[in-house]
Parts: sequence; C-alpha cells; structure tokens
Amino acid sequence: MNELKSRRSTFFSILTVAVTTLVSGPALASSSTGWVSVQIVEYSEATLRLQLDGSVSYYAQVSGTPGTCLNQNLDTIKIWQSLAQSAYLAGRHLSVTYDTCSSKNYITKVDLAD
Repeated sequence: MNELKSRRSTFFSILTVAVTTLVSGPALASSSTGWVSVQIVEYSEATLRLQLDGSVSYYAQVSGTPGTCLNQNLDTIKIWQSLAQSAYLAGRHLSVTYDTCSSKNYITKVDLAD
C-alpha cells in the first residue's frame, strides 16, 4: 500500500513538472536602451511603436491582441505614449526597458530623463 502511494506521489510530481514546463512561455531577460532620443512615436491598431536612436523599434500592444507577447493594458500604453511624445517634443531622453520575444522588442518600462 505504501509503495502504491509513493508511486502515485512520484507520478503526480512528474506530471506537475511536465505540465508547468509545457504551459509556461519562453524565459525572457530584460534589457535597457540607456538614455536615448525618440525618433518616432506611433500608435496604430492597438500597437504603440517607439523608434529610438539607431532606428530600432520597440513595441507595446494592448491585451488581447492575438499572436503577441507581453501585452499591456490600454492605460499603461497611453502613459508610455505620453512620456515618449513629451520627450520627443521637448528634446529630452527616454530609457526603455524591454524584452525580446518573437524577434521583436516589447516594452516593459519607460523612464523620462529630467
């Protein structure tokens, strides 16, 4: 009887690890741009795109957008767009923290320099 309980316990432990591994997404490591100038601020079809120094684009997409990584809520995207637009108009610098997923840079944080 104890052997059966032990086997069940082992089976469920392995099953839990397997399901967790299969369900979880890819591991992401955040990167930062450092303080850079904003070249383009664009919002279209539930997607914010910031193009910074070096012609690299960074994206933020509204939750529920199919086929995307790291979706954000609309209020967060509005705030990031406002910060980027302010930096662009005032000639200030931004620092964008991002994760790369599916070969695109997805914004996780935006800071405006003082």
